[in-house]
Amino acid sequence: MITTGTKYFLGISTAAAVGLTLYAIATGWGAMGTVGLLTALVALGFLVWVASSIRDGDVPADADAATIATSGAAQRAPGASPWPAVVGVGLAVVAVGMVTLPAIFILGIVVLLAGLAEWLVQAWAEGASSDPAYNERVRGRMAYPLELPIAGALLLGVVVYGFSRLVLAVSKETGPLLFGVAGALVLLFGFLIARRPNLSKGVVGGMCAIALIGLAAGGVATALSGERQSLTDAVEEDHFAVENRECDENAHEFDEKASQ
Repeated sequence: MITTGTKYFLGISTAAAVGLTLYAIATGWGAMGTVGLLTALVALGFLVWVASSIRDGDVPADADAATIATSGAAQRAPGASPWPAVVGVGLAVVAVGMVTLPAIFILGIVVLLAGLAEWLVQAWAEGASSDPAYNERVRGRMAYPLELPIAGALLLGVVVYGFSRLVLAVSKETGPLLFGVAGALVLLFGFLIARRPNLSKGVVGGMCAIALIGLAAGGVATALSGERQSLTDAVEEDHFAVENRECDENAHEFDEKASQ
């Protein structure tokens, strides 16, 4: 008998196959759509195979006690994990970076590898024992010495890159207002934390995450839109080229490598 999970993925796979066929007929095998639908079809076909192989983890009613004790349904469920979502975000950033900027592509690769590594460590730690608290301590001893400094460096890199793109994109008239508002928000955030020292870590972390995502999104958006017109014109006219600078007795040390 075909299990419920197998039927579900089989139905979605059939829909993907029909969509791929109709798209191919309508567009003449357009590259982007065909690749996307074909990738979805292959992934769903793999899920059909997995669901049919494990039969949704069902155990026959007449199974013996040993079979029931070792079945998937009798095992402790894994804990909540953000790392699959991080891996998905990394894949999305990689896809965006492939058609935009190399820096965004590299950032996506870093996020993807970090998410996969964290996912692997968490899965390994959850199998250490039947005690979740002990498993969390095992994971901490394994991951904290690496993830804390790396995460700090990545966050700093996102902040610096996003801020630099914003500085290069905004005009001289808009810049003071924008950064004045940003400074006021930072001051307000610090005031709220000082006034409410018992504020939960989740609220503080959520506010920091929103600010970081906003800064990163703003940096990516302004990087895609390009630098402000005056800088673009200066680059086209080679204002920053060293060979256009006259070297005489008035040259200073900071003239060296001025284009960098």
